[in-house]
Amino acid sequence: MRTLISILFCLSVSLAIGTEKVTSFAVSPKVVELLESYCFSCHDAESKKGDVRLDNLETLALKDRLDLLNRVQEQIFIKEMPPKKKKTQPSDTERQQLYDWMSAELRKHNASKFEEKLRYPSYGNLVPHDKLFDPKVAAQAPKIAASPARVWRTLPQSYEQKQEAWLNARGVRVAMKVGQDKKYGYLPAPFGLHTAAELKNYAFRYSLAGSQTEGLANNARSLLDLVIKANPGPRSKNLIRKMARAKEPPKPADVDQIVVEQYRHWLGRNPESPELEQRRKKILESIRKFGNRDGLIMGLVPVMIDPEVFFHTEFGNVDTRSEPAFLSPKELIDAVDRALRDQRSHGDRRKSQWQIGYGKPVVRDFLVVAAANGKLKSREDLAAALDKAVSHKHVPKLSQSATVKRFLDEYFNYTHYFDVFKCVADLQREKDAGRLAGAFIERFNNGYPEVVVSRTRGVIGKILQEDRQVFARLLTTKTDYRGNSKAVIEARFQSEKARLEKGIEHYEKRLAQSGEKAESEKQRANLVRILAKNRNDLAQLLKKHPDWMAPERIGVLTQRSWLVSHSSNVENDPIHRGKWIRERLLGGRVPDVPITVDAQIPENAEKTLRERMERTRGAECWKCHRLMDPLGLPFEQFDHFGSLRKTELDRAVVTTGEIFNSGDPALDGPVAGPEELIKKLAESEHVQQVFVRHAFRFWMGRNETLDDARTLQDAYQAYKESDGSMSALLKSLLTSDAFLYRTGANPKGVASNED
Repeated sequence: MRTLISILFCLSVSLAIGTEKVTSFAVSPKVVELLESYCFSCHDAESKKGDVRLDNLETLALKDRLDLLNRVQEQIFIKEMPPKKKKTQPSDTERQQLYDWMSAELRKHNASKFEEKLRYPSYGNLVPHDKLFDPKVAAQAPKIAASPARVWRTLPQSYEQKQEAWLNARGVRVAMKVGQDKKYGYLPAPFGLHTAAELKNYAFRYSLAGSQTEGLANNARSLLDLVIKANPGPRSKNLIRKMARAKEPPKPADVDQIVVEQYRHWLGRNPESPELEQRRKKILESIRKFGNRDGLIMGLVPVMIDPEVFFHTEFGNVDTRSEPAFLSPKELIDAVDRALRDQRSHGDRRKSQWQIGYGKPVVRDFLVVAAANGKLKSREDLAAALDKAVSHKHVPKLSQSATVKRFLDEYFNYTHYFDVFKCVADLQREKDAGRLAGAFIERFNNGYPEVVVSRTRGVIGKILQEDRQVFARLLTTKTDYRGNSKAVIEARFQSEKARLEKGIEHYEKRLAQSGEKAESEKQRANLVRILAKNRNDLAQLLKKHPDWMAPERIGVLTQRSWLVSHSSNVENDPIHRGKWIRERLLGGRVPDVPITVDAQIPENAEKTLRERMERTRGAECWKCHRLMDPLGLPFEQFDHFGSLRKTELDRAVVTTGEIFNSGDPALDGPVAGPEELIKKLAESEHVQQVFVRHAFRFWMGRNETLDDARTLQDAYQAYKESDGSMSALLKSLLTSDAFLYRTGANPKGVASNED
């Protein structure tokens, strides 16, 4: 099975760089001048700080010189070097000159590791924000700022759906997830990843871990085994089962029929003649050696784990174009469909499913029609097709697309709730306080998170449906997942409370008068029962009054799902909450923890978490923690289970914090609590622009560069002029150069969704 497991391979690009000295290399006088002014004092033969010398570049072997330039390039870009404590600092122009020179030297040998890193979606916020949104920078951007061709990876959700459809077509019913009733068997998630994890649907290289590949092969064998074992009935067209149970070897024509069937379902196409011939030969050979059943399984597994099942490339696997090229109609349909639906389309069909009478229309249908009419060859054509689609009464707004919802899932990362487990004692405390239904306690770690996360999704869904001031409302809304405001919920609560109190008063009076009216014992017992029920209902109502709709709760960041997702199993985590705000809202960057630093907060049962975090104010810690801690500490108003609290260890909870070095002077300053913090962030243009940056990364599959300044500014302007419409933002991104134009396929340097 080694050959089967190696079907999914890693496409790697290696650099053939020699180690010989290159005597023709020379540093320009201007660069020498800059190095002498800002670098040699620490990095010459005498100082050699960090074991780095820059005064001998001309004498180094090529490989050594490129390694050194790669190390220095990143430090120059992020302004870590020269150190900020040095009095003499290069100007922005001088720093750019040094960076450009290093980039040019590295590009000569295709060896710039940092420029590759800049494209990693997980390595964002490095490009200066003020430059990305500077009109002067946009004016200097390339005429066409294209994106590299992408390799798309199938989402686990999509793969599971394809699995289920394949089994259903053969009369097999099988549990796909834990907790479901099983008829024929159980199949684990083959990717070995939680479907709620932060997965990206782009991959830029063929890459699956060995364990995942082995798991996929085992999963394929399990699928085939289930089909062979099943008893689907006489009308089922289960050819695999029929052939595996036959006493005689199959005919080549029957094998061909099964192979074609497999290709159509798993790869979405018919096999080419050489492929069909080769697969038929392999299957028949396996059957001769191992029998019908085992031989058929061994012969079909490679089809089910073929790279095409899990990866799809723009332009195909081989393309070397270097100049930006506009996507073909077929490629454009496919790209837009993926951008909206999380699915692979069949963009080459002459007619859409809707045209031939299948179901309600989707955006893709209108693109297919436009392509058939020769009107999908320009930005204007695509914009017109999108406008026509969303104006149709049965087509939802772009803001309600599946990928928009997934983007917000990943952006807020509140689905991490599934991975945080709480102890039973804490859950019991929540129940006693009336904040949890008892039924959820025993199954909290599998059932209850679904409820909490779905409520947050409900809140987000309502905002996307209305599609106005989307980002600000995501942070500041005071409506629940059903769209009810706090005032509505409070009114319903007061009405129900008044009804129960009136009932209690009535039945207490009836009981007091029962002796005078000589009512029977049965009547008295009934009155006592009704009175007790009303008293119990009132007590439960007072307990269950939703604290999450209290004045202190606003937006996604005070939802229980987000608070728990950004906590530990046993206590709050202001550091990571603050880091999230720094990176996702302010567009900042927090360096990784040095390996020499003990990053543990000391335990002390007599001190609050805020008091224990005083340790981070040490000289070696506060430089980074000042960027995070004051942003996360206001959320101490909530405990690690996301419930409101006033005290910790019998002391009043302190909720003060500070916005520091945000990039927007109007934002900087102290905040009294989470609501003030969130409202200030929601009103900031700087924060809204950072949100646009994250949207760009999600839909382009790469980090933004200065060349994308025009695209980002146009997207933000579209969002602003449309009263904060997510549809307008998405349309602007889908009609941008970065989305419409591609350079040649380049599998190197961009993270797969495993990163």
